[in-house]
Amino acid sequence: MREELNRLMKEYELSKGDVCRIVCVATHKSCSVRAVRSWLADPAKAYAKPCPEWVVSTLSGYLESGKSIPRLQTERSEMSDKYTITTMIVLFIFSIAVTAMFSAMITISLNPTLENEECHFKPLILQESDFFK
Repeated sequence: MREELNRLMKEYELSKGDVCRIVCVATHKSCSVRAVRSWLADPAKAYAKPCPEWVVSTLSGYLESGKSIPRLQTERSEMSDKYTITTMIVLFIFSIAVTAMFSAMITISLNPTLENEECHFKPLILQESDFFK
């Protein structure tokens, strides 16, 4: 089975990751690159394991059906990256504007020399209410 798996990988130019994804999609079983590496290893190696027959049959059936090789879900298009960067820039600029606005409000509220005519809003004045006494 090891030779058959190796032949399929060379014939279809598959990586170990491609084999894992095909096995996962086709069988709904987990598969790791380490497992594929152990199936391909020389039997004399300590980490070598015999390749299960169902892996080769699943892989050959999947490849012969003409289905495309599944790709990772984390792969994103270049366009979505541009939108993500644009959104981050807009949020950053907005946060700077909000911070500047609140800083100006606090400065005007704490500075008794500024008169209300110099600004377009009244300073925030906190008064102690009966509720908090």
